[in-house]
Amino acid sequence: MLVGLFSIRMVISMETLNPGTVAPAFELVGTDGESYTSLKRPGEALLLAVFFKVSCPTSQYTLPFIQRIFQNYSAHEKLQIYGISQDNRDDTQAFAQEFGLSFPLLLDTSDYAVSSQYRLTHVPSSFLIDGMGRLRFSSVGFWKADWLRVTVEISQFLGVPEKSIFRVDEDIPDHRYG
Repeated sequence: MLVGLFSIRMVISMETLNPGTVAPAFELVGTDGESYTSLKRPGEALLLAVFFKVSCPTSQYTLPFIQRIFQNYSAHEKLQIYGISQDNRDDTQAFAQEFGLSFPLLLDTSDYAVSSQYRLTHVPSSFLIDGMGRLRFSSVGFWKADWLRVTVEISQFLGVPEKSIFRVDEDIPDHRYG
């Protein structure tokens, strides 16, 4: 069964951009009306971009963990976290309120231009982008091991102790497909 899961995961991940490639630059408007760009300080920042749809159960499961990453590391200006919604402003704001999200949520709604640039086939799709614009990590769906890896990479980049996003009292599955 592990071989089957690995094969499915490899097919899904190969459809999106892979680590080491240059991430497409973007500028999107957030639910707050502000404009956000993919890199504010080239060479000095790390960006975690998570694409989602409010109706997707796996997005609903994943985004609260992204909120925990934001809470754990938001004091560090070198880290940017953006949720990139494929839904309209009102639905995205309602989603943020329902799931307690306080990091910037950007809108990629008119023609999914940014989603297309990132070759999305499923949501959630997540990308960790370094200050030179290169992908350090990409993931489709929810993979517990991937989020453990992301917290390690963020901690190492910021030079701070790692903070877990999973509590010991939680039963977290190894994966959920998007």
